[in-house]
Amino acid sequence: QQIRILQAAINTVAILQAGAQNLTETARREAAAAEERGPLQLQDLLGEKLLTADGEEVAVSDLKGKTVGVYFSAGWCQPCKVFTPQLIQTYSKLKIADGKPFEIVFVSADRSQEGFDNYYKQMPWLAVDYKDVERRSGLSSALQVQGIPKLALFDGDGKLMTSDGRPVIAGDPLGEKFPWKE
Repeated sequence: QQIRILQAAINTVAILQAGAQNLTETARREAAAAEERGPLQLQDLLGEKLLTADGEEVAVSDLKGKTVGVYFSAGWCQPCKVFTPQLIQTYSKLKIADGKPFEIVFVSADRSQEGFDNYYKQMPWLAVDYKDVERRSGLSSALQVQGIPKLALFDGDGKLMTSDGRPVIAGDPLGEKFPWKE
């Protein structure tokens, strides 16, 4: 019995090592491809269409010239529930009240379409379609999302300014330093 348990443990370690090797090779290939492409470009990451809160489609090309935050979040995440209202406040001040060229794109980590729908209805910005699992996964991978909430900020040319935008918003909730290029 102990020998079988030991053999199973050894097999498990071997499988995990093989999986880690595959992940390492994949990461190397992705890093090499990213180096060839140059800096991350927002248009490439988001594709062609996004959704409004009303379910309408919007062309990603409409984001050109705007500072864009790509926001990874989920309704089940307690830190997200704390940060989302702060982000809504900043967004409302900049975009709605001041008419600044600013947009947020929500990338859901919710566990179901219903979870996405319930959480997204609180938000005044755009979203990647929940059904587009490949796009959401690709964004998460490209921006190296390890946990949520995460906010990546892109400049008006679609170039990544920072993949850690939460402190930027927390430190400037009224957007007085917008577009946060420094």
